[in-house]
Amino acid sequence: MNVILPLLMSAAGIAILAFSVYSIAKTKRDIENYDKDHPDTEPYELTAVEATVCQKRICGEHVGPSKLPKYATIYEMTFVTEDGSKVSYNVSEELYESTPEGKAGTLVTQNGEFFDFGDGEDIPE
Repeated sequence: MNVILPLLMSAAGIAILAFSVYSIAKTKRDIENYDKDHPDTEPYELTAVEATVCQKRICGEHVGPSKLPKYATIYEMTFVTEDGSKVSYNVSEELYESTPEGKAGTLVTQNGEFFDFGDGEDIPE
């Protein structure tokens, strides 16, 4: 009887140690697999050009499972850039509501995706 308790305690300690080693090894393997699946992500590159809002549009789409679809509203603004080209981006409802057609400002994109449109205020780093 005196031997059983120390043996159980030793077995529990060994099990905890083995589980810890397994968890560390699994986490390391998961990180390595993530790095293989996501090689060199694109750099954080912001591009700013002068642009004018030439058109605003609201549309929507159904999202989610077919038995319980939800309607998602999409707010889109089309800009004419300083070189005369037109580009369209989905924007937030707040920006859509607060920006009239004809407004000129600075259009900022990040890696080709919409980032911000405004009066050229500083962007926090």
